[in-house]
Order: sequence, then C-alpha cells, then structure tokens
Amino acid sequence: MWPAKKMTVKVCRHCSSVDVARLKACAKQEGFRVKVGCIGKCRQRHPELVGLSFGLVDGRFVSCADEDMFIKGLHRTREA
Repeated sequence: MWPAKKMTVKVCRHCSSVDVARLKACAKQEGFRVKVGCIGKCRQRHPELVGLSFGLVDGRFVSCADEDMFIKGLHRTREA
C-alpha cells in the first residue's frame, strides 16, 4: 500500500493573516507541509476577505474568522 500523502497548506505572507512561523511550528509538530507564496486571493481584489485568515489546504480554499481557528482547523483536518 502507498504511504499517505502529506497535507499541504499554502498561505500568502502578506494577505493570509497567518503567522508563517507559527504555522511552520505547527506543521513540524503535526506532520504537514507548508508553502508560502501568492494564492491569488489578494486583499485588494477580494475585500470580503479582510479580517479573515485563509489559505489553500490541499488545493482547496479555506477561510476562518482568525488565525487560531485556522490553525485549529488544520489540526482537525489532519485527524480526519
């Protein structure tokens, strides 16, 4: 049987409202990958995302009310 694929989380350092260092520390502990770069949801073009924390989780857009909820959601996703 093939080994399970690691979850990948991609966030934008400028727009995602997620502390990249904190996310990487969580990734190291939980065993998922972090990529940092543009995800195409810039706040200038998507004003509805202002105040939210968001990113791509295995290619799917995920947004939460704040950074804590975003990271806790990753933990729950990993357990599922």
